[in-house]
Amino acid sequence: MTKVSIFDNEVLTSTAVFSETKATAGHSQLVLNIDYERGNGYSLLFCIEFSHDGTDWYKDQSGLLDGNLVTYSPVVSRIAESGASRIGIPLGDFYFRVGVWGAGEAIDGKVSIIATLSGKQSPLRGALHLYPTM
Repeated sequence: MTKVSIFDNEVLTSTAVFSETKATAGHSQLVLNIDYERGNGYSLLFCIEFSHDGTDWYKDQSGLLDGNLVTYSPVVSRIAESGASRIGIPLGDFYFRVGVWGAGEAIDGKVSIIATLSGKQSPLRGALHLYPTM
């Protein structure tokens, strides 16, 4: 198990601030422990991005079904009240980063985030899989 500080009393503004790129180091589980102090703002907004190479970044997507059409949108999470939260995420990529920002008129909240990485990923993660042909 590995613990990594992502943000330490980061003051929120209306502009997203992203953490440094963090390597998953072969772990299969990411847990974010988030301490949010609301201040005069309304909410903490955050997103988690993943990358296979540390250059190209992808957000998790959420699907919304409307008739026969599924529309996918990037996931942005919101915490409205001060306190501690814990979010667990399975890992399949080599790198991750977290973006935080505030929502509201007077934004002065603070956030601290500690990431805990655990579990082992398959040694075949990211490997080219070849299947026999007949």
